[in-house]
Order: sequence, then structure tokens, then C-alpha cells
Amino acid sequence: MIIYTKLKKWSKPCNDFAAQLYALPLLHDYFVEAKLDLSLLGIGLSVDKGNKYSDVEQAILAMLDIVQKKKKRILITIDGVTNNQYIKGFASAFQIFIRNDYPVFLLMTGLYNNIYSIQNNKSLTFLYRTPKIKLDSLNASAITNSYMKVFQISEENVKKLSSLTQGYSFGF
Repeated sequence: MIIYTKLKKWSKPCNDFAAQLYALPLLHDYFVEAKLDLSLLGIGLSVDKGNKYSDVEQAILAMLDIVQKKKKRILITIDGVTNNQYIKGFASAFQIFIRNDYPVFLLMTGLYNNIYSIQNNKSLTFLYRTPKIKLDSLNASAITNSYMKVFQISEENVKKLSSLTQGYSFGF
């Protein structure tokens, strides 16, 4: 069974991941049973004589231990990634998750230059060793031809519009 969680791109992904993982209905009872007290992280559960965590990464590791023991898998998705401090922090934490052989998988999408920038960060080189599916950008000529038919404007303006998409399907 795969449990899916989606991180918000403009927030702190580790905090989001901990909160969403804790709140998943299929796992929540396991975490309560294990007496994980995440109240210090602002996640909202205080357990009498529970194991208190003040560091979000340690709390995630404790939850992933339980996930692994229960033979569950986690798919994390991040859409529209950019090379910022939060994504770098999450990628570093994710590296620890996979080094510990936890059943977590990461799906990141975004513009090629943003993904490339994260992948080439010297402290995040583990991304080179992870399996990747690279989707090429859309064909600029096809976009231009489509825009010519739809907008019926000058070729010069259509080419400008086409270049603004940067080959990104959502831009098209």
C-alpha cells in the first residue's frame, strides 16, 4: 500500500511532511499507539508519558520507523520546485531517509533549470544517484505552429509567446 502526501512548495517541506504524515488516517493510530508526542513541533498532539520530539527530522525518523514496521510506503510529491533553502533542507533530510532504507519515494516536478539547479548543488549530489525520469520540454516549433493557428497574430509575436513557455507544458 502506498500512502501519498503532497508538500506545499512555498512552505517548510519538512514541517509539512511531518504534519501530513502524522495526520494520515491509515497511520495516525499507529503513531498514537507508539505514543509519539509531537506537540513541541506544533502538530497538535500531546501524549502523557509519550516520546517528545522537538526536532522535526527526529520526529519524522520515528514515524518512518513505524511506517517501515507496518510495511507501508510513502510517496512524497513536490510540484514546481525551486532551488531555495526549504527544498535544500528537505532534500538533505530525504537523503537521510533513503540512507536509512526507509520506504519513501520522492516525485519532484518543475522547470528544467530549477531541477538542474537543485541537482547540481554540491551538498545534494545524492540526487545524481537516484533514479530519474526526465521529460523533455515541449517542441518550440509545435508550440509556435499551434499559437499561429489559435491567436492569428504576427509570426514575431507568436515566437515571443512560444519562448515565454520555456517548453513547460503548463506554460503552453
